[in-house]
Amino acid sequence: MLFCDLEFYVPKEDRNNSSSSLIVNPNFKKHKLLGGTFYSKSFDDNIPKNPIFKQLWLWNFENNEKILLEQIYKIFIDEWEKTKKENKRILGKPLVDLVVCGIGISRFDIPALYCRSFRFLIDRPDKLFDIYFKTKQIDLANVCSFLFPEEQHIYPKTSKEIMGRMKIKGEKDTSKNVWELFDKNDVDKIETRTTEEVKIILNIYQKSQEQIVRKNY
Repeated sequence: MLFCDLEFYVPKEDRNNSSSSLIVNPNFKKHKLLGGTFYSKSFDDNIPKNPIFKQLWLWNFENNEKILLEQIYKIFIDEWEKTKKENKRILGKPLVDLVVCGIGISRFDIPALYCRSFRFLIDRPDKLFDIYFKTKQIDLANVCSFLFPEEQHIYPKTSKEIMGRMKIKGEKDTSKNVWELFDKNDVDKIETRTTEEVKIILNIYQKSQEQIVRKNY
């Protein structure tokens, strides 16, 4: 099982040109992947108090986005292999698909990895589809809608909204802050910020498990 959070960069000239709340578009040449933080665990294992994260960043690969994408692709391939070796069963069925967990990953992170990898010819399109789009995604933005029974519509929630409802402490800023940090070459803060994001994801995942009501049918 893989938990992750990615960071992209949007150049200044494009920051006010989107008709959507999602400004970044991975199909635009200058909207580049900066990297991300990853945490892997076996499906049944508990999340330790001090998890060990893996970080991959553009500046660690001489600002070569293709190499960065290749390294992330390798993580996903390795995680698929680990999942198959677990021989885990869910509701009596074998777990053969990699499970990926994050906030907003189904809307952006996974599609963005596919788009950028396709642009840089990391692999054939059918292989990229298998590795990225055939994952089973736990998007906490959707899962945690159940925490807001006062809202009559099922609607994806933001990290900040979920943290508030679950009483999770921590600072949650926007992606725009990452762009500004990158403009200033303050990459250490980007790395720290993204690791904190994955810690929040792990916390939300654990608390969501605790709040699921199990019934006998």
